[in-house]
Parts: sequence; structure tokens; C-alpha cells
Amino acid sequence: MTDPHLVVPSNPTPNGDLHLGHIAGPYLGADVLRRAARARGDDAAVLLGTAWQNSHVLQTARRQGREYLDLAAENARRIEESFAAAGIGYDVMLRHGDIPDIERATRTAFARLRATGAVTVRDASAWYCVECDDWRFQGYVEGRCPYCDSGDAYGVDCEGCGQYHDDAELRDARCATCGTAAVLRPLRRAFLDLEPQREWFERYLAEATLGPPVRAFASAALDRPLPSIAVTFVGEVGFPVGDHRLYPAFELAPRYAVMVARWRAGAMPVKATSSMVFGSDNAWERVLLFPAVLRGLRTGADDDPPLPSVLHMSHFYLLDGAKFSTSRGHVVGVRETVAAHGLDTTRLYLAVTRPESAPTNFSRAAVAGSPQARAVSALERWTSVPHAWTSSPPATVGLDHVMAAAADLDRALRPEDLSCVRAADAVVRLAAAAGTTDTTVRTAALHCLVNGAGALIPETAERLRAAFDVPVVAFEGPPDV
Repeated sequence: MTDPHLVVPSNPTPNGDLHLGHIAGPYLGADVLRRAARARGDDAAVLLGTAWQNSHVLQTARRQGREYLDLAAENARRIEESFAAAGIGYDVMLRHGDIPDIERATRTAFARLRATGAVTVRDASAWYCVECDDWRFQGYVEGRCPYCDSGDAYGVDCEGCGQYHDDAELRDARCATCGTAAVLRPLRRAFLDLEPQREWFERYLAEATLGPPVRAFASAALDRPLPSIAVTFVGEVGFPVGDHRLYPAFELAPRYAVMVARWRAGAMPVKATSSMVFGSDNAWERVLLFPAVLRGLRTGADDDPPLPSVLHMSHFYLLDGAKFSTSRGHVVGVRETVAAHGLDTTRLYLAVTRPESAPTNFSRAAVAGSPQARAVSALERWTSVPHAWTSSPPATVGLDHVMAAAADLDRALRPEDLSCVRAADAVVRLAAAAGTTDTTVRTAALHCLVNGAGALIPETAERLRAAFDVPVVAFEGPPDV
């Protein structure tokens, strides 16, 4: 058995419930990795927690006239219900009772990075709204990205290219509250300087397994001087440091350290590996900021939280050609989709349309008639009347077809080569093979569907196991026949 594998998806923002764009990106990928590892006989855990220290949560709470932590707690419960509806499992979920531990870890990281000189305090500039008479950070200031010119840029984030830019570099900055042009004013702040750590970053990113989009992002980041990332700001959420607060993004690594400690609670420290699964809008936070802050928490001890050795990034999932957006109300809910199409059809369709190499589009009308829906429906019919095969696939669907699909499924479910798209394609091919009248081919296909495809279609895999009395064994590719 390999070392336990920890899977760390993005922290959902509790300014509303989850939508299909969330599930199709980080969360389906994380759940598939967890299920597949366990199907191989390995130990795996998904570590989660909602990102309540976020300006989008504060903005939503203000619009509703509510206390932002109360709103965050309510939406966190809804998020957990949506995870359950989508069959997304997890082993650690940080909640508001964990705030003291997160704060302690965050302050420890900040103090150590200050002591080593990685964090420095200096004069800089930031945006101010004269009309509102307040500083503008995070989601409170909008504009255009200085790198890709995308209009989907705010604070230090760009949803176009995902590269970090300093607050003061945002072009055509305007207040997100009143819409007036923001002005730059001097402000003394703390920065985490990454360029002096270039050699470490080059070594770390070269040794880690990076999915193709992450590799492209990392190469682009390393082609220019690594940024000095502002880690303090003036605002209402975030842990206070003097009269400023720490950016919520700085908390990512400390939160991860608390998650790992929760997972290890009550057991001897054990070595583990970890994967991160995130969206393109979280790229600089996960690829650059996270490991730099985590360095401030690692001491060389056996119970150090492991540096992620595998990083996978998905692009935006679109709805009718536009990005899913909770704040704009442009969403399709998880529970309503599962209620309409069933769990496994929903998961398999989201898997095959997952935006792994570029943005993809969700279509409500396309789900019911999709090859994925037909595959799940056929398998469910066969479990209702075991061995009543009503038709045979073409003669070309033979044992070699099953073996190739099984090998593809196994590779696509490995952390270093994760692809829900390729895994879903393999499942549809195996479903076709399961309908053949050739006993050897059918038996091999059922073995793969029960023991491997359960990572994507867990309910159907269990029905097949029960209906055909398929032995549960570790899935590691083509079966012995």
C-alpha cells in the first residue's frame, strides 16, 4: 500500500449554494481521486472547508442585511447538502469552530515569514473610493487586468489569465459599490516577496506533477519576475495584524495545515502525499502563494503538512456561453439537476464535459439525450432484469475493447494523470461492452464497471455488483481473464 494521499480542492465560498460549475471543476475531480484510490486499496482523504473570510460573503451579507458569519454558516450547510446530493465525499470539513486554530496557524506562518525576511513591510499604493470614503480591496474594486486586459479583474485577481497583479496595477479601477473611479493613495503594507525564492520555486515546480494547464501557468509565471504579493489590506474580514488584516488568500496554507492536523487527530504522525485540484481563477493562489506560505509552517518534522506533489487546474464551466456565477445568479443548482437526471447521469455528463483543457459549456437540454445518460440507463435496465440482454453491440466490441477501456480508465483515475473526461469516455465504452452476449467480454466489462467505474457512477456500480454478484477487488486496470 502506498502512503495515504490527501486531496485538497478549492475552498467553496459560502456566499451562496454550490452550482454545477463548482462540481464540474475541483470537486468532481477531488471525489474521483478519493474513490479511485480507495478502489485500488489505497488510503485517501479529501480535505475541505468553506472560505468564509471573503469579500463576496461580506457583500452578499450586506445586501441581505445580515451578519456575514451567520450567512456563511447557513450557506456552508447548504453546500454540504449539495456535496451529498452530488455524491461528493470528504473526510475533513473545517467549520467556524475551527477559526481559533486557523488563526493560530496563520499568525505562526506570518511571524516566521517576517522573521526570515520573506515578508517585508514597505510603502506602496492602493485604491481608494472618495465617494464612499473607504479603501477598496478584493471584490470592492473592479477593472481590467494589466496582463491580459480582461474586464473580469478585481482586487488582485484576474479571471481571464489567473496571473497575480498588484492592487495598484489594476487598470480603469472603479469602486464596485458605487461605480465611481477609484484613486491611488499611499498605504504602508506587508508583502511576501517571491523573486528571492525563485530557485526554490523552479525546483519545486520541476519536481511536482503539474497538469498541462498548471504547467502552462507556471511557465508563464516563471518567465517574468515572480511577484511581491500584498498580504495585508484595510478591511473588515481577515485576521487583524495591527490596524490592517491579512488577506484571506494568505490563510490557505494555514487552513491546510489545520486540515492535515484534523485528519491525523488521534493517530501517530504518518507520511502522506497530497494533490491540489483548483479552478483557473485560483491559479496564483495555489501555485505561488500557497507553497510560499506553507514553507513558513514546515519545520522538517514527520508531521509537517506535505507540500502538494500533484497540481491539477480546471477552466471555467460555462452556462449558455457565460461563466457560472453565484453573485450574478447565473447558475444551475446541483440538487435540481440530480433530481431531474439522477446522480450517476449527472456525474458522468459533468465528467465528460469537465473543462480540463479549455472552458466548456453546460446545456440543460443535452443531458437527457447524451451518450452518458443512455449508458447509465442501459446499465440500470440490466440490473433490473439480470442477464436479460435485449441486444448485442457490434461484433467489434470484443475483449480487446474492454482491455483498452480498462487501461484508459485506470490511467485517467491516477493522481498524476487525472482526467475525468477520459475516465467518462472509458466508462461509456465499458457500458457498451457489458451488453454483449459474449460471456467472457461481459464478465470482464462488469468487473471494470463495478470496481473501477464506481469512481464516477457509484450507485450504478453498486447495483451491478449486487445484480450480477461481481466480486469486489482492487481495480488496477485490465482484469485477468
